[in-house]
Amino acid sequence: MSLSYLPPTDLQKLYRQVIEGPLAAALPQNLQTKWLRSIARDIGCLRKIYPSWSGIDAIEDLAGPSMYLAGPTMLILKLLSEFEGRVISKSEIGHYDMHKYMENYWHALVDEIISRATGVSFLSTTHKTIFSQKTQPQTFNRL
Repeated sequence: MSLSYLPPTDLQKLYRQVIEGPLAAALPQNLQTKWLRSIARDIGCLRKIYPSWSGIDAIEDLAGPSMYLAGPTMLILKLLSEFEGRVISKSEIGHYDMHKYMENYWHALVDEIISRATGVSFLSTTHKTIFSQKTQPQTFNRL
């Protein structure tokens, strides 16, 4: 299935099925395939529309390109809140940090898609690896 043919991310279902769940539910290796593909598509579209991520902070409404921002942002805030040990709001995250977190999360999502499709897995993603400077896998594991 091509990622471009996925329906828009259903934010209410994402909230009920993933955001309200335990922390581990938001990690790529634990996402249902539909969420994995939808969120990877969302971030991929954002990367295409805003290659340098400039202007993305100005997005407020959920129409047009901005509809791709809400789902990934919800997941990143969930993971970041756990990482920091307190509830984090979007307004607390600067442009540079959000860009870095989106990129790291997107790489982790793509790694998981490849892992499921090929049987070659990368190092497991944790909330700590998403918020580190770099999430590039350093070793491969066979499933």
